[in-house]
Amino acid sequence: MTALLHVANLFILVSFAVRDILKLRILSMCAAVAFITWFAFALEEPVWASIVWNVLFILINAWQVAHIVGERRPVALSERERRAKSLAFPGLEDRKVARLLEIAEWRDVTDEDLVTAGRLPPTLMLIVEGHAEVLKDGQPVAALFPGHFVGEVSWMSGEPPEASVAARGRVQVVEWPSKKLSETLEKNEDLRAVVTQRLGTDLARKLRAS
Repeated sequence: MTALLHVANLFILVSFAVRDILKLRILSMCAAVAFITWFAFALEEPVWASIVWNVLFILINAWQVAHIVGERRPVALSERERRAKSLAFPGLEDRKVARLLEIAEWRDVTDEDLVTAGRLPPTLMLIVEGHAEVLKDGQPVAALFPGHFVGEVSWMSGEPPEASVAARGRVQVVEWPSKKLSETLEKNEDLRAVVTQRLGTDLARKLRAS
């Protein structure tokens, strides 16, 4: 039975050497099982305090393993979701794209105002199909096409826009409620960095074209 003690410590030793968090947690669970067996059967009487603590370690690690496996499970994006990804976030993992899109809404508009000058838009939009025009004093000054964001300056600055944006013909957009998007990104710094960088790139592209 003494071998169990060595096995448990060997599992812990190996866990220190692995970089993958999933493998580390599985090895920690194996070590806990070996310790439980040791404390339950190798001694004259079971050491219940150590057994209970190791059971707790197993339960916590098991919950974390299930969470990690769920996060790593492949995500199947729909056709329109893949199009949105290719337009706005081509280098982003499917799972993170799905996380962004699950808080968004898809909307078809026809010859409607998407953004009104002087009025803070409640959403950040991405044009997926069709095109829109940027209007200043009622005059078109720029055109927006699939892959362009709408309302990104207001979302980043919190200030009302100086120009309006109007759909020309049928336009499909995916839009994120500003507050919900900000709350989601606050919980994920990596995702926030990607979205902020993408919005900055899109804004720079518009400025060069104007």
